[in-house]
Amino acid sequence: MQTLMAIGGAIDHENPALLHEFIRRAGGKSARVVILPQASELAETGPGYLKQFKEQKVQGTILDLR
Repeated sequence: MQTLMAIGGAIDHENPALLHEFIRRAGGKSARVVILPQASELAETGPGYLKQFKEQKVQGTILDLR
């Protein structure tokens, strides 16, 4: 099964509830996540999200189309 779920850039990184729910809906620890940081002007956005997913033992990759 393939699912597209989008989360915006205003996520509260101090409260990981949204990230945990995202991971749960994406398939838990077996989820595969692609991070598309196109809307951000900040270079650290993609790597920051990737770090958070890896901390939760979720496989992720960054696809930056800028």
